[in-house]
Amino acid sequence: MLERATLENLNWHDERFTLEELKNRREFTRYFDSWPGERDFGFASVDRARSVHGVVWLTFFSEQNPGYGFVRDDMPELSVWVAEDHRGAGIGRALISTAVEVARSQGIPGVSLSVEAGNPARRLYERLGFRKAGHAFDEGTLLLQL
Repeated sequence: MLERATLENLNWHDERFTLEELKNRREFTRYFDSWPGERDFGFASVDRARSVHGVVWLTFFSEQNPGYGFVRDDMPELSVWVAEDHRGAGIGRALISTAVEVARSQGIPGVSLSVEAGNPARRLYERLGFRKAGHAFDEGTLLLQL
């Protein structure tokens, strides 16, 4: 499921990558190949028929092997995906809010993410309190301090 979610997140605007390209690029496979790591966690929105409508997963990367939205070793990077036919129903908001509350309960100091320019999901992230991570980071790296 995380492989599909990663591919669809990368192709949010148009088809830029194929599944084969995704599987052959370490900067993409690190989001799903070894997940979950020891501290990683996530949630899914599933209906009674066990169809997945969305997922959120938090991955702890390191300075030596950072993700696109990496800020610090002690702050996981959040990835979220909602099936196209279920967008706009509050699933993404609910998944992110749940993940943030669990992170807060675990004493995690913040959650980061990466969002490309023009992606409409940025508005949701900002409404949930994510802000630019700072001058040292890419414009699309957002951080929610907990």
